[in-house]
Amino acid sequence: MENHILNYIYFPYCSIVLLITLASISYIIKIFSELCPNTIKFTVYTYFMTVHTVAFFLFVSEKLSWFAENGKPSSVYGHYFLSVLGFFIDVKTEFYIILSVFSFIFVPMSLSYVVCGLVGLGRIPVNIGKALRISILIYAKSLLPFSAIGIAFLGGISFTKWGKEIHTFRFLYLISCLLVTLFSLFLIFVTTSWREILIKADISDKKIIKMLKKKNDFMMRKEPKIKSRLSDE
Repeated sequence: MENHILNYIYFPYCSIVLLITLASISYIIKIFSELCPNTIKFTVYTYFMTVHTVAFFLFVSEKLSWFAENGKPSSVYGHYFLSVLGFFIDVKTEFYIILSVFSFIFVPMSLSYVVCGLVGLGRIPVNIGKALRISILIYAKSLLPFSAIGIAFLGGISFTKWGKEIHTFRFLYLISCLLVTLFSLFLIFVTTSWREILIKADISDKKIIKMLKKKNDFMMRKEPKIKSRLSDE
């Protein structure tokens, strides 16, 4: 495929997208460096620790022949390795689990808030905003190992006897992993520094906020001693 016509489009295009993605990740880190420095340091360290760990075991698996030339495990250690990787990259199942748990909090509380609010007793007993942020944070942190494992594989497959087949599409896989990294970093940084973001944005005087607060006060009109939680969300 060295002189294939697709090379004149595929590799330049992927290179540009790759550079834009890397620049976006750097920009996201720079923006939030003052809002959540400790979160950034811990997240970046964990990310590269995952990359290094997976790359190390890829090297070990090649030296000890854990996998055959067709990529299938040829020893019990290969099966163990795939089981551990499968646990960390099964983000679809984790998404459904988190969504299901959150639905048991959000749906009953929301319906109760609406129905009770019609008679002025629309107090929200559970902090929905906090539950939502925790759910997003858990899922975002599950995406980081997923993308880190992908990065490690893309860097290590050149040294394996089973990874030659995906060499042509490595750029696309790499960009996909970096986009997942960008998305997860954005979610983590926003959910951990949301208070600072709201303070800098100064949205307290916005019409939409005043309208929502007015509606919330109406729903809680028979509970005058309870302070509205809308500003805490």
